[in-house]
Amino acid sequence: MITEEEYRQYDKEIDEYIDKCVKDSMQNINAIYFRNTEKWQNDLRIKSLKCSIYILTKHVREDYYYLTHPDEAVRKKLHIEKAEKLYNETWEKLKELKFLSKIFYSSPHMRKQYIDDDITYEDIQKEIDKAEERLESLEERINAVYDDNKIEKVMEMYERHYINNMQKLSSCQKELNEIENQQHL
Repeated sequence: MITEEEYRQYDKEIDEYIDKCVKDSMQNINAIYFRNTEKWQNDLRIKSLKCSIYILTKHVREDYYYLTHPDEAVRKKLHIEKAEKLYNETWEKLKELKFLSKIFYSSPHMRKQYIDDDITYEDIQKEIDKAEERLESLEERINAVYDDNKIEKVMEMYERHYINNMQKLSSCQKELNEIENQQHL
């Protein structure tokens, strides 16, 4: 298997070659499709397969990890870290809005210090309602980690990904082995 550095190098080389072929084909109507060129058949095809094997191996490992760690799989799929961060931000905003609603009818000096003149009490109350609804929505999303149906659906998805990636990986490895065996003959 190749390293990440080799992967980046091969991938860049392949992209540059394909871009060059596309430019050539736009300038010349009789240009050859890049996969039919000698350079692709001899060198870049092998590098392309090695890149595919590298990426697919990475995906298979990730899928396997999530299959063996369902709680992490659900957290990743449902973006729970992001939801928790948004929940905390919304909670802070709600506390600030409730503070503003308390001081709205208090002394004019404090009101001018914290609240713009063009903001009404109703505006603050609307924002409080929105923040509370948002918090409820985020709570439901965060609590989905414990929902058996969600867990089952996410695990089925990772199982499908794992099977598909394993099949693609096997196919790429088989093709690479065939090419390498032909070269040794």
